[in-house]
Amino acid sequence: MAVDNNFERLEEKLTHLVEVLGQLQEENGSLKGKVETLEAENNQIKRAAERLQAVEAEYQEAVQSRDEVKSRIQSILDRLDQVEI
Repeated sequence: MAVDNNFERLEEKLTHLVEVLGQLQEENGSLKGKVETLEAENNQIKRAAERLQAVEAEYQEAVQSRDEVKSRIQSILDRLDQVEI
């Protein structure tokens, strides 16, 4: 009778192990899906950051160009002020 009892406990543990394994496989599948989603979002964020850097560089270039034009115009206006009409 002890052998039967041991087999029953073994079967119960095996059944429980199979159930846990099934749950872990489901969780693994779910987590893999989440990882794929997060990787896609991460790639989108990286591309957005790259675009932002490009826009920032263009902005800085435009500011520098504007400052140069402003300086040249100011120089022309100063020279015109010096001319007596």
